[in-house]
Amino acid sequence: MNIEDRDKIFEGGPYFFAAAGLYMWPWMMNSVQERETFTSVLVWIRLYSLPLDYWMSKYLKAIGNKLGHFLKISEATL
Repeated sequence: MNIEDRDKIFEGGPYFFAAAGLYMWPWMMNSVQERETFTSVLVWIRLYSLPLDYWMSKYLKAIGNKLGHFLKISEATL
């Protein structure tokens, strides 16, 4: 593995396994896990019963921004 591959892994997350988020960051010498904290967390939301008229990027972004800081819409959704 090279530095480019490593960076892609860290920048591509979070990853999900059985609906649980897997968050990764580079290991640092002398780090204490109990003291590590998150300043933000990415979440994926499901919009059950949302009328089809609202399944457009501008509406989904508006909903996402009401919940927090909108990042992107999944390829499957588009």
